[in-house]
Amino acid sequence: MKLKATTSIFTSNFDLYAVISNVPYIFYNDNNKGKAKYCKYLKSLSKESSTGDFGWSIDITDLANAWFNYSHCGNTSEGIPQHGFKLVAKDGCKTLEGYNINDSVNSNRPYFWFTYEYSDDYYLPYVPERYNNVMDNVSKPTISIQNFQDKMNCYAYALQTYYNGSDGYYELYPGEIGIGANTSDRYGIDNFGKLQDYYLVYSKNEVRDVIKKILNNHNIYSSQIQSYVGNNEDFCAVMNDYMVFTENQMKKDAIVMNFNIFKYSNENIIDSKNSNKFVLPNTFNENTERIIAMIAYYNYNNLYEGSLSMHYYMRNGNGTCPIHQGNCSIWSNKMGSDIVKNYPGNNTTKILCDETIYNYAYDLDNKFNGYNKDLVYFFNITKNTDIYNSSFENGHDRTSTGTSYHH
Repeated sequence: MKLKATTSIFTSNFDLYAVISNVPYIFYNDNNKGKAKYCKYLKSLSKESSTGDFGWSIDITDLANAWFNYSHCGNTSEGIPQHGFKLVAKDGCKTLEGYNINDSVNSNRPYFWFTYEYSDDYYLPYVPERYNNVMDNVSKPTISIQNFQDKMNCYAYALQTYYNGSDGYYELYPGEIGIGANTSDRYGIDNFGKLQDYYLVYSKNEVRDVIKKILNNHNIYSSQIQSYVGNNEDFCAVMNDYMVFTENQMKKDAIVMNFNIFKYSNENIIDSKNSNKFVLPNTFNENTERIIAMIAYYNYNNLYEGSLSMHYYMRNGNGTCPIHQGNCSIWSNKMGSDIVKNYPGNNTTKILCDETIYNYAYDLDNKFNGYNKDLVYFFNITKNTDIYNSSFENGHDRTSTGTSYHH
């Protein structure tokens, strides 16, 4: 989204502020050394960035998404209210001219120019500004506008649901919403404490025991672990068991959240003769279905200590890939409380899309150093992308019999 204005005001450099208060008479205070008391500083504009007759073109996508988030969420901690913004002249400018939207001279009238991309219930344009916090554009950035960044981890992002509390980052466990849902499984989990313990059993016992066996009870450097476990059948078997357990918990969530889920067979969707490209199934209905992917990794610290977890990716929709276009889709992800992005780890040069998702899914900067690259699960889900009508509460009390979900 762009804000464009006429050349009449371009007599100096400017700072752009987002207004966060409805107290108009103290938006800006000259005695406050150029700072906007009830505004948040977003970016600086210079005369050199002018775009001819139209003056500056200012990207306000992050600001517009924050307005939208605030107006569509019942919890006021997402985004900010729409009180507009403020352009503040710098350098002691005395020749600033302002014009009203109803000015008699057409060329003097300031105006908005919005460009946007339509999204329906199952197609999601890649717009990280909708989720990521907006940071003050200063030498030591601080959070200026809070969106969904601390309200969802990788799993919540893939499902397009968010934590509606206001007490900081929340990690949604696969299965916590669906605790007690009847899937005729063998686990018998009826509270969050048991779910948490099951995950710990895999992380602290089963994986650790097989690693001790593989290493013959010898410690190694964490950078060496992948060379030992990457193609080891015992390690692969334990990781696969962990992913099957997690898949079962996802199915419980689906029951409570009222959507269908099934896992694809990779031999039907991964073209091993064409660089392991993801191939969209012929039966896929882009109007009622989405696709997400899951991997599992073990972060080895030493022989007796490590952590096991999963990570999710979301397919945004046909045609969202700017490189290959056609039906090729961007894949995006969110690691913990980190930002939403369309690349793995910090590898900004490796764009995730249908042609790369299988090969790049484990490209996580060696941060997670034990994995089997063949273990990538792909799921078809009928959960739509309407995040504003999909939220959950805090269910991490060990006696909780299911995290409350709202839709």
